[in-house]
Amino acid sequence: MTKALCLISAIALAGCASTAMKQYVGESVTEAVMRLGPPENAFDLPDGRRAFQWHWGGGAVVVPGHTAATVAPVGSVAVVNATSTPAYVAESDGCLVTLIAKPVGNDYRVEEYRIPKRLVC
Repeated sequence: MTKALCLISAIALAGCASTAMKQYVGESVTEAVMRLGPPENAFDLPDGRRAFQWHWGGGAVVVPGHTAATVAPVGSVAVVNATSTPAYVAESDGCLVTLIAKPVGNDYRVEEYRIPKRLVC
């Protein structure tokens, strides 16, 4: 059950970056800078657009341990069988998310976003 909970959490976290970046499509890249801070990287693309990258996510979470026990009577004695899963720390380095924008006057308008195709961003 603990592994299933971790998998569900990881899938939910992966969706967060996609949802957050989608809101910037059609907006000035200045909106993203005001909310996310300055990008870690910015570079020109061959087609005249510009890519802006931010570090997204990362950190650690403690996944609690779990113990299950069964009791079986054997004559006048109760036999207890316990199975434990230890707690552990799940860590993620995060990832770089990219907004791709075209120049509009002195600004850039976001046309698309890209996030890595992996389970946890």
